[in-house]
Amino acid sequence: MQQQALEIKKDICIEEMERWHSISYARADLGKKHDFHSRLQQVSRIEEELEELNERIKKLEEQKKRVLSLLDRFQGIEHKILKKKYVDGMTLQEIAYDLGYSEQYIRKKHAECIKRIKFIS
Repeated sequence: MQQQALEIKKDICIEEMERWHSISYARADLGKKHDFHSRLQQVSRIEEELEELNERIKKLEEQKKRVLSLLDRFQGIEHKILKKKYVDGMTLQEIAYDLGYSEQYIRKKHAECIKRIKFIS
């Protein structure tokens, strides 16, 4: 979910950058009241933001790969809990409801999984 938000922000930055320095004067509506130097500064700022967003997206993808490889070490209910929590972004309460278990049971199983992960690491 966080990655999707970053992708949307990235798209907005690209759109804004085009509006600052488009060849078409009608398209460059953000830069109409600014001189060329100011427009270049704005584009440069947006390019830096895009670079930062790309780095964050790359880190999230790497984290996701590590999480998925860890998930493969678990089976059954434990695998389902961890996938729903760390891949799908669900809360333990939502997971309990979704899987038809009590929230207390899911919390206990999750805690056991975390202990095993810490032991493995």
